[in-house]
Parts: sequence; C-alpha cells; structure tokens
Amino acid sequence: MHTQSLGVRLLENSLEFRPRKWAGKLLGAGCYPYAANFYCEQFIRIGELIGKPCDMLTPDYVLIFTLLEELLYLGYKSVKEVQTDYILQPGESKIYLRRVKQVGIYHLFRQNSDGLWSHKYKNKLPSERDSNQELLYDPAKNNPKEGLSYNGWCFLLNRD
Repeated sequence: MHTQSLGVRLLENSLEFRPRKWAGKLLGAGCYPYAANFYCEQFIRIGELIGKPCDMLTPDYVLIFTLLEELLYLGYKSVKEVQTDYILQPGESKIYLRRVKQVGIYHLFRQNSDGLWSHKYKNKLPSERDSNQELLYDPAKNNPKEGLSYNGWCFLLNRD
C-alpha cells in the first residue's frame, strides 16, 4: 500500500477537537489516522503504509518501532516518547498508544488543545469519552474494561 494511492497526507496542524471533520469520507478511518492526524478514508493498522502491518501478535517493541518509522514516513520531523503530562509547544502534538496485555489489541488517542484526550473508532465520530463515558483526562489512567491490564506509551510528534 502506498500513501499516494490512498490519498494519505498529514492534515492541518490543529489540535482542536472537531469531530464533524471526521464525518463523511473520513468516517471509515479508525483510531490511527485520527490520532496521528492524517487523511485516510479507510481503517488501517500501524505499519500498513510502509508494508509492515502490525496485528495482535506483533511484539510491543516491533509495534512501537514500526509506529515511529511510519510517522516519520508520513512527514513528521521527529517522534519521541514523553510523559502524558508533557506540555506541548507550537508545532507539536501528542498521541498515546494503549495495548491490552492479554490479547494484544491496540488503540490510539490524541491530546486536544483543551488538554483532554480523544479517540475514534471506525465508522464513529471521535469522542473525548472512554467506554464508561468518563472524560479522557489521561489515557494512561482511564481503564475502559475491568479485569484487563494495559501497556501504554505516549509520543511527542513534531512537524518542524
């Protein structure tokens, strides 16, 4: 899969929470294009754009390395791991990758300009709430399902 054939491109560098922007053609996109703020009309997995798709069996270190490689491929100038409470500077954004330890399912979130985090499921508009309808103040601390444990990583994305 190649970015030009999919029309994949980074969207404007806005951290405002505007869920309606993801209606229409972008509704089929999942959490990854939403969190990393790139245009893609379909659901894709991390690594799919560079020919290294990651699934539930992909080890954590491969998933992370592939995510970083693909974000650079998409046009980000730098990507590094930070804490979720890192305060953004102009031109920066943050995403959070959360993975269920028991089954390997992963999901991505992004921080909005108001400090809340948001996420998107395929064929749904983005939301600032978790599955318990709690506001997402910190995806590292919001546990959507009792009895499951999670790994999580927060990344700083820079376009400059």
